[in-house]
Amino acid sequence: MNPLLQLVLSLSLGGSLMALLVLGLKWTLRGKLPSAFFYCAWLAVLLRLVLPLPGFMNLDSREEAAPAAVTTSSQSGIPYVGDLPTAVGIGPESAGNSPVDIAENTAGTEAAPAQPVQDTEAPARPGLHTLLFAAFGMVISRARDLISSGEIRLWLWGMGAFATLLWYIVGYRRFDRALRRSLCRAAPLECRLFRQMGGPARLRLCRSAAVGTPMLLGLWRPVLVLPEREYSEEMLKNIFRHELTHYRRGDLLFKWFAVLVTAVHWFNPVVHIARRELDRACEMSCDERLLRQMDAADKRSYGETLLSMAADALPRPLVATSFATEKRNLKERLEQIMTYRKMSRATLALLLAAVLLLGGCAAAVGPQTSPEPAESPAETAAPAVESPASTPEIKNVTVANVDELLSAIGSYTNITLLEGEYNLAQAGDYGQLTADKPYHWQEVFSTGEEAAFELMISGVDCLTLLAEGEVTISAVPRYANVLVLDDCEDVCLAGLTIGHTEEPGQCVGGVVKLNRVDKAIISQCRLFGCGTVGVNAEACTALQVVESEIYDCSYSAAQLSACQNVLFNNCQVYDNTGFCGLFQLSASNACAVINSRITGNNSPMLLDSSSSQNVYFAGNEVSGNDFGGWGLFNIQSNPVTVEGCAFTDNQGSWYAETSSLPAVDGAGNELQGDDLAAMTLQSVEHWEASIPETVSVSKGADGMVHVSTVDEFLAAIASDTEIYLEDGVFDLSTAGNYGVAGGANYVWYDTYVDGPQLVISGVKNLSITGGGADKASIQAVPRYAEVLAFENCQNITLKDFTAGHTQAPGHCTGGVVYFANSSDLSVEGCSLYGCGVWGITLSGCENMTVKNTEIYDCSYGDLNFASSKNIRLENCNIHDNGMSRAIYDCQNVTLDGQPISSFSPPDAETLNARTIDLNPWEMPKAEFYINYMFYPVSELTLPMNTPIELY
Repeated sequence: MNPLLQLVLSLSLGGSLMALLVLGLKWTLRGKLPSAFFYCAWLAVLLRLVLPLPGFMNLDSREEAAPAAVTTSSQSGIPYVGDLPTAVGIGPESAGNSPVDIAENTAGTEAAPAQPVQDTEAPARPGLHTLLFAAFGMVISRARDLISSGEIRLWLWGMGAFATLLWYIVGYRRFDRALRRSLCRAAPLECRLFRQMGGPARLRLCRSAAVGTPMLLGLWRPVLVLPEREYSEEMLKNIFRHELTHYRRGDLLFKWFAVLVTAVHWFNPVVHIARRELDRACEMSCDERLLRQMDAADKRSYGETLLSMAADALPRPLVATSFATEKRNLKERLEQIMTYRKMSRATLALLLAAVLLLGGCAAAVGPQTSPEPAESPAETAAPAVESPASTPEIKNVTVANVDELLSAIGSYTNITLLEGEYNLAQAGDYGQLTADKPYHWQEVFSTGEEAAFELMISGVDCLTLLAEGEVTISAVPRYANVLVLDDCEDVCLAGLTIGHTEEPGQCVGGVVKLNRVDKAIISQCRLFGCGTVGVNAEACTALQVVESEIYDCSYSAAQLSACQNVLFNNCQVYDNTGFCGLFQLSASNACAVINSRITGNNSPMLLDSSSSQNVYFAGNEVSGNDFGGWGLFNIQSNPVTVEGCAFTDNQGSWYAETSSLPAVDGAGNELQGDDLAAMTLQSVEHWEASIPETVSVSKGADGMVHVSTVDEFLAAIASDTEIYLEDGVFDLSTAGNYGVAGGANYVWYDTYVDGPQLVISGVKNLSITGGGADKASIQAVPRYAEVLAFENCQNITLKDFTAGHTQAPGHCTGGVVYFANSSDLSVEGCSLYGCGVWGITLSGCENMTVKNTEIYDCSYGDLNFASSKNIRLENCNIHDNGMSRAIYDCQNVTLDGQPISSFSPPDAETLNARTIDLNPWEMPKAEFYINYMFYPVSELTLPMNTPIELY
């Protein structure tokens, strides 16, 4: 028998014994062991079905190798060497070893006695019979060869495995196609609640009329699908908790692994039972995990949601997690909800015994029991030597149309595009859900009957798109970016023309958009409009645009936000008519435009460097442009170095009225208009990005991280950390990376007005303590920024320091302390002052205590709470603030033991934005949601930052 088939049979037998043991444990110990044990047990069974670990029991069907190399055929007595079987002809006397030998021997055997007949004048029919008999003998002999060698059994197994896997894939794709046609966006309130509960940006939330129960599907591009129906907030929370638990545990990956194991062991019914039991245990263990944190009311609500979302069984080939399917399968889950108890010592002992029993079974049933008989040195294979990890091999692919281009996209791939136009709107899967692919179609516009999509390539490393001849990648939708790269690394676009199709009018979609891309180069490309922005980059590092053209863009040639180490070199920027700066830089660091020709543009500004640093503009020819709207340079926060440029025949002043700083030369000398006009063109041979050095901090003897500068304070921000502020002022605007790179646990959010805002995100168990409110102070300069902002944090303590905006004339529109989607918060002994609009702002928070804290000089009010609960203020000194406070949709908010009333949102019927007039000056103030304040604060009764839906 073929060794591979023997191994599969051995694994199948061992895994079956282990599966039967798990089934026995389930039937005998039902309700006594946690569901998580059975989920892990079925995963262990699947692993045992594919891992050929040695065991103590002989489950190997292979016979021991014969000591001699020469054996004798039991049929013919003819010796043969090794494992080659004796070929059998028509008669028992045949002894050939190949089809050719069989034919020759058969012909010889038949012809010898017939020779006298052939010498006579007999007809040729006996010769025809001889040939037919010989051919028939060859077929029979070959069939016997296949059977005796085991090849036919190997082919049967392989075809069965392929057919099983194909059945799952085809069934999944059919459901996927049907689902795509019915997908639509979830309601904004559903999306907001989903994100508040920790739904990652990578996971899409959609609605569909094609499903009867919420489900999660898709490995590479996961999507959570809600059935088309009405939901209460409690139902949505139960659904999101359940499906997000599946997502975080990677249950979809385990389910696909089960499909692969089932395909390998397709002939074994026990394996199919194991897969179905794995699905049931998956749902049970997910429920069990949630039940640990639920009280009686939560359990009742969860069970009611399960019953209300029960639906028909899902198609068998569908690989997905579902909230609730068949009602007959809900009994077991509802019983678990009603009878759930925390694990006792007896249960723990029983669990350990079951684990030991299962582990012993896994160790005992293996494909081999003892070493093979000794082999001769010539037959002994050399031991395998693991080679060191190496870079994956680069694939080279040539494509000629848009479908071939899309199918070739992947990591470590060089794609050569043959000459022609690649219109993305003509792709075969345009606008469809492309699960498990490195790209998807992002919807950017929909009118109900017609939708527009843009191509988004995500999570790809080392990808090159290279043009061979004249190659154009184009997009028709005016609201779509032509090409979007998201969370990619080492990307190269070379020799391509990229833009929207030539049609009248202006677009509101850009050309190339890059999000969180590390190391990318755009070389010898032509980026044209009517796209809004030629190169739009956010949170990118090591980006180069070299020897490329950017033209006919309606907003900007390039917009950079929170980027670092970006270079435009030897480019041509012309005929752009924009509403923003030609080069729009926001909160970015180490960006340069060198050796480029900038002509014939009509934009408000040449360069706008809002809150950016280490900006270099040199060796450029700037001629024949109209910058009359604002001026050539709008420089804020940090100076821009300008040298070796030629400015001729341009309209507009040298500096915009909003520019707070002049440009400087390479030596740091300020440049006036005459200095800029007198410059001569000199090319730049070399530019190197200046990246701020990372500050290191460590804990002291008291276990706290003592900081005395802003850079040390930022470097110390981390989970499980106590930060002690030494006496002094911590002005956040003096940080070395102010407004640019950020850190592992914080980012600089650009307010797009007067400077960046510090946002601390995803941190747990962080304490910031000073020596007293009169000794340590954290300050922010931007008037539109919160001083200290926290998002998705837990167990945060602020104690004994002052926080506020720097004392300057005028009012702010940013608050002092801000928490969003955070819990277990404490503010004690602090002084929170204006001119911030609010002293403390909460959104979606719970469990906060504010004690012995002073809140004063805030221009709107002291407290701005929304969708929060369990907030307690004690012994606080609140004075000299504007509008008193805004408490919206909150529970259990008290001040010195007295409850503070909260405004509750109107019902869904009142908030139906399709039927009410959204005129905030005429309609009652309690009947609409506000997002931005454009009218006097004193006229409002609702807080800021509450979403508004406009249709």
